[in-house]
Amino acid sequence: MRRHFHQLIAGFISGVALLCPMIVCADDTETLLRTADHYIIPAYQLLAESTGQLQDQAQAFCETPSDQTLQSLRAAFNDAMDDWQSIQHIRFGPVEFLLRGPRFQLWPDKRGSVGKHLARLLESADPAALEPRRFARGSVAVQGFSALERLLFSQQTSIKQFDTSDAGRFRCAVLVTIAHNLAHMAGGIVSDWNNNVDAFRQVFASAATGNAYYENSREPLSNLLNNLHTQLQFIVEQKLDRPLGSSVARANGRRAESWRSSRSLRNIQLNLQSLQSLYQVTFVGGITDPELTSRIADSFDQASQRLTQIPTPLHEAVTKPEARQTVMDLRTQISQLQGLFAGPVPQALDLSLGFNSLDGD
Repeated sequence: MRRHFHQLIAGFISGVALLCPMIVCADDTETLLRTADHYIIPAYQLLAESTGQLQDQAQAFCETPSDQTLQSLRAAFNDAMDDWQSIQHIRFGPVEFLLRGPRFQLWPDKRGSVGKHLARLLESADPAALEPRRFARGSVAVQGFSALERLLFSQQTSIKQFDTSDAGRFRCAVLVTIAHNLAHMAGGIVSDWNNNVDAFRQVFASAATGNAYYENSREPLSNLLNNLHTQLQFIVEQKLDRPLGSSVARANGRRAESWRSSRSLRNIQLNLQSLQSLYQVTFVGGITDPELTSRIADSFDQASQRLTQIPTPLHEAVTKPEARQTVMDLRTQISQLQGLFAGPVPQALDLSLGFNSLDGD
């Protein structure tokens, strides 16, 4: 059975806790390298593996379109999306290079760019547009998971769309090209972190003495804390508030992330698990107040419990009064958790959150 990121990191945390309870007793450089080696890089390695498998399944489906190969391709999509959601919160470093972040997933898509650009690409039927380098330099709207989800999970999706007609063959070529692009970007991030002379891991290792990115080791730690807090805000304001609207009448389930594949709540679950792991690997040892650590642990647990109480897919739950209230309870719980990482945690760690990339969205 495939092991997901949160299972791997849970094993690491348990192992370290036996030697050094709560992962204490490390200087900044040791903490940063531990985070890189046992959290960030493994997450991107899993993403590279799953997007590689997604590429293989896309190719296999297009060679022999069938209900069975479509089911396998959808499963590969979900595996890769799991791995992306587990590292979606990291917003600095190699994922920023070449605009990889929005190319992996353009969401929220408030202007409907994904649908418009994907339709335009399919209508063009231009094989030259799918040449890997040209495709990677084109519209970010068609390059990642959002476009792929439309191809695989729309109500209109059927085997007939991928038949031997010119239109069917080109649709399959688009599908394979997107999967290849995802795998290429994920592999590039792994290489940029770990496999070349200028590896970003070395940026972490040398932060204490200063380098081109950081003046000191506190800056990358602040980046990590900022990303943790920002993702909690992202969950509240984008993944929950947008589909909830201000009332049942104003709710719009189609504003939920990944609503077509009915994995909106799965995304949030993985976000929370990975954020809790980041906190445990990187920050918990720097907090000396047992009451604060207890509040944080309880808040993560309560948010996870609230999430499991939502009985239907998120895009349906927001329009049903009883289920909607449970979604709002989840929103309140995550907002409270965000509050801990907005004030008490930075203060306890003597770190600044700095610039919030969501400001102005």
